[in-house]
Amino acid sequence: MANSQTPTWGVTCSARADSTLCRRAVEIAQELESPYWDRPDGPLDDFIDTQKLDALIVVGQRDIVVHTPHARLRHHPNAAVLRVVNMLRDRRDAFVNLAQLMPGDHVLDCTCGMGADAIAAAHAVGESGDVRALEASPLLALLVRCGMQRYRHPNHIAVTEAMRRVSVFNGHYQDVLPICKDNSFDVVYFDPMFDQTVSKSNGLDLVRTFAQSGLPQRADISEAQRVARRCVLMKDQMPGRTLQALGFSLVKKSRRFCYGRIECNL
Repeated sequence: MANSQTPTWGVTCSARADSTLCRRAVEIAQELESPYWDRPDGPLDDFIDTQKLDALIVVGQRDIVVHTPHARLRHHPNAAVLRVVNMLRDRRDAFVNLAQLMPGDHVLDCTCGMGADAIAAAHAVGESGDVRALEASPLLALLVRCGMQRYRHPNHIAVTEAMRRVSVFNGHYQDVLPICKDNSFDVVYFDPMFDQTVSKSNGLDLVRTFAQSGLPQRADISEAQRVARRCVLMKDQMPGRTLQALGFSLVKKSRRFCYGRIECNL
């Protein structure tokens, strides 16, 4: 994990939940291999403190909310909304442009996080394409998978449609890439969680608490090259030392970030 100890969490349901929602919360607890409690009386913060939890997952009718002693986390497309809107206005998206995504492409996002890149990719590849996103953290994978299935943007149907086309899986790319067939995706993408965050967003800090840390190794990139038909793309912090160490060619730089690309099947 990104922190030194594995977080401890539990599951409950929202206030005034019916039996169907309670059963769903129980199923989620089983999926996370975590304890389930009926909705506790009193403030949730007090319950979290009493049970010595890092987080309490509250399953509601519309979404899932992760409560911690200091913050709340629910899935939201965030920056993906602006990215999709910009593409609708024929403006370039850096990731989509560098990956040369087009309708019908198949994309494997090895580091889903909150799914912004996967949503942008799903919009670019359209209904005929396929976007699969791996998230190593079971909690984040659950949160994002449910968000992709349930969230509806009030103003931009294209955002909602793109989210529905993303398939989120809980898994490690170290385990998944070796069992993928040769040339099974057009693009394989990595955006690992950096050791030092650039953003000061509390939401990102909370994501980092539950995210799996670690950088791809040469063996992972070799597998990605076998799996990708077009390219392997990876994001890094400037000056891109990890990209260079893994054999990527730097193809885009900004003040904070850079991208590297490895061409496949040349």
